[in-house]
Amino acid sequence: LVFFVWQYFFVEPQQSPQTSDEKAQTAAEPGQTTAVEPATVVPSQALPPPDPDGITPQGDARKITVSTPLFTAVLSERGAVFTSFVLKNYRETVDVDSPLKELVVPGVGQGNFGTGFDHNSVAGMQQALFSIDTKGAEISVSQKPQSLTFTWVSPTGMSVHKKYTFSPDSYRIGLELTVNNPSQQAFQARPYLSILHPAPQKNQTYAFEGPSALIDGKLHEIPIKKIPDQNTLQGRIAWVALQDRYFMASIIPEEELEAVMRLSLVGEDFVEARYVAPEVVVVPGTQKSIFYSLFMGPKNIRILQGLGHELSRAVDFGMFDFIAKPGVW
Repeated sequence: LVFFVWQYFFVEPQQSPQTSDEKAQTAAEPGQTTAVEPATVVPSQALPPPDPDGITPQGDARKITVSTPLFTAVLSERGAVFTSFVLKNYRETVDVDSPLKELVVPGVGQGNFGTGFDHNSVAGMQQALFSIDTKGAEISVSQKPQSLTFTWVSPTGMSVHKKYTFSPDSYRIGLELTVNNPSQQAFQARPYLSILHPAPQKNQTYAFEGPSALIDGKLHEIPIKKIPDQNTLQGRIAWVALQDRYFMASIIPEEELEAVMRLSLVGEDFVEARYVAPEVVVVPGTQKSIFYSLFMGPKNIRILQGLGHELSRAVDFGMFDFIAKPGVW
């Protein structure tokens, strides 16, 4: 039944050994979600509005396309974010002429994996115009991993570097976030990464859709209607995700540290999740790096297991979990 439902709802992917294996092992219609452990909730906090300082015309931002056998991504100098992420082996609908699956909603918000510092502690960071370490407009990742570095220098001289690393055989994207402090004063703040996703409509299935996280070893799933009252969760966070029935985007810190997940509704149709890292202190004349794995792709148990950090627990079959999961491993 699991395989039948999956094949019915999904378009036949492009023919390749990897795609066929993916299709055979991807979770289909998860069973009813049982109650997860209650989250550690702190008082509700509104997310600050974007900082208008440092904004320059959008036309000044270059874009670069990264193509791998699995996806095509477009990144912008504005915020060093993903403005498009198209999966090459999946389509939007079962229609044979349907376009390939896009995981970043165009024209909504800044993009995925935006970076900032809690409480707008660095002026201009949210809408910063980064520079890219390449003059080309396209990068093809076909044989070995390749990296792309974005750099922004603040008015005070502090610089922020976002180094993305892409692999030809994985949906995982490495991110090294580095803060360099050449000033005479110590810098301390809590950096964050954000992801944006359409808010699920009225759920017609038993599968959970929306924000989720693994905190203190427990799976937390936050229904959209509860976000206004439960928008801030804290604990030792293994990962933060936004998911729909078949796909998800996730932020996975290299180290499982005491951190915060903040949620907000963007209008009526979108939800934003932020992973707020522990405070970093960068003394004068030094730099500090934080490492993440980023994921945008199918909710395929085999793929998620390969990423580690118990990310496969995002595929939740509820009361049928112990029955259904062995059938797709």
